Amino acid sequence: PDVWDAVYKHDRIDGYRKSFKVADADKGGIFYGRVRAFDAARNRSAFIDATTAGNSSASVGGSAIQVGSGGGGYIIATFRKVGKLRAKHYTNARWTNKSGVTLNFIKARATVGYYDDGTSTWKNVPTGSSLIINLRRWLYDDSGWAPIFDNGSGGDDDTRFYIESGHHKDFNPPSTFNIDHLDDEEYMTVNIAAVGSSYPGADLTIEVWMEPA
Repeated sequence: PDVWDAVYKHDRIDGYRKSFKVADADKGGIFYGRVRAFDAARNRSAFIDATTAGNSSASVGGSAIQVGSGGGGYIIATFRKVGKLRAKHYTNARWTNKSGVTLNFIKARATVGYYDDGTSTWKNVPTGSSLIINLRRWLYDDSGWAPIFDNGSGGDDDTRFYIESGHHKDFNPPSTFNIDHLDDEEYMTVNIAAVGSSYPGADLTIEVWMEPA
């Protein structure tokens, strides 16, 4: 429920630690968290990936935090889609900026499938044709959106993540960003324009690195 937005702002919840200090020796590392819910009788749910946006959901991938040596750090928004992929706009795969500040985009990466140690090959990758993905930036009031990546056409061309047939990843440097920031309460969604024609690809993970403006 939305009431948890206020609860997340506290350092402690009913005696349980909510915030942690990272040792100086570990700064620069990437950290993930997991959360679970309690009811009035203290029954516990299963753990799910935690997000920096609050209101964590089992259908949305968790957020990673990279703690910088200067006391700041990157926020890494993570999207995950388990199973075979389809060409569609995944409206339920969203990440909302609830940091209270503008976040500047740094870089982004998409990976698909998994590495099979037995055969030394990547499995569940797209075959037959490329997997094509874009992210959309939505305004806080849902009044409009724009493609985060763009090839210069100015439209939602969905050409920024190209995972070619038989391959498992693509990386987007800052030069590929059509939009350079995400304002407070704005959010991102995933739009898959095309999947592999012989095998669509499965088990997608997208990571977007951002830092406070």
